[in-house]
Parts: sequence; structure tokens; C-alpha cells
Amino acid sequence: MDSENLILIATGLAGAFGVKEIWAIIKKKMDINHSISSSHSSYKQKRIDELEDDLKVANESILQLTIKLSKLEERILHVAKNRVKNQKNK
Repeated sequence: MDSENLILIATGLAGAFGVKEIWAIIKKKMDINHSISSSHSSYKQKRIDELEDDLKVANESILQLTIKLSKLEERILHVAKNRVKNQKNK
């Protein structure tokens, strides 16, 4: 009976060691996957911030071009009015 208990204890220890090693491997795999996903999400966040900055710059450019266009339209209307007045006076 004594040798049966030793065999049982030895197999129990071997099983526990195997489970511990398997758990360590699984944990490493989970940590690697988590670090990859967190770095991927941080890349996405950086990219979103860059695109938002680009969008702000583009909106500012659009605003400046709209102002420039309205000034040109105003100038064209002014020139056209003056030409009509000059033609009526002749």
C-alpha cells in the first residue's frame, strides 16, 4: 500500500506540474494576443487623431477658399455694374 501511495503522489505531482506548464503557455499566448490588440487599437487611435487633424486643416482651407471666392464674385459684380453704367452714359 505504501508504494501505491507513492505512485499516486508522483502521478499527482507530475499532473500538477503539467497543468501548471500548460497554463503558463496559455497565459503567455493570451498576453501576446492582448499586447497585439492593444498596440493595434493604439495605432487606430493615433490614425483617427491624424485624420481629425487633417480634416480640421481641410475645413480651414475650404473656409479660406470660400471667402476668397465670395470676394471675387463681389469684385466681378462691381466691375459689371460699372460697365453697365459706362455703356448707358455713352
